[in-house]
Amino acid sequence: AELDGLPPQGTSWRARGIDIAIAAGGDGLVGGVTTHIAESGLPLGILPLGTGNDTARSLNIPLDLLQAAQVITAGKGIEIDLGVAQPAQQTPHLANPNPDGPVLSHVAVQKHGYFVHALIIGLNVQFARLATNVVMRQRYGRLTYPLAALEVLRN
Repeated sequence: AELDGLPPQGTSWRARGIDIAIAAGGDGLVGGVTTHIAESGLPLGILPLGTGNDTARSLNIPLDLLQAAQVITAGKGIEIDLGVAQPAQQTPHLANPNPDGPVLSHVAVQKHGYFVHALIIGLNVQFARLATNVVMRQRYGRLTYPLAALEVLRN
């Protein structure tokens, strides 16, 4: 959450002597850290602390924390493909600063993000909000995902 809204930090981390970024969390955190390091060449270590840990599973990273940490410290890495999500290059914007110009102005959109495992939209976003709700996860544990899916379908 501390990295949300910041420009990618990987290059500055490298300049400060950091040689690996470690995402200790679930798929959302892994995706967020990936966006920060994708263009820096900084490797990513994953400690799977999330509910589903689909990214760790798909990369054959042990779900046991000690074993996952040993994989990181061994320095054995693999290269993987990343997906990139970016909005359209031009987005309509009503606030045209030029009073003599058209009512609709266009502004370039530069923001983009990377993803490792999945890009979600629509019902999946509603599902993700429910499935990552701390109170729901504490109350229902492993049943959180199926209950979140039922709740999304119900509404």
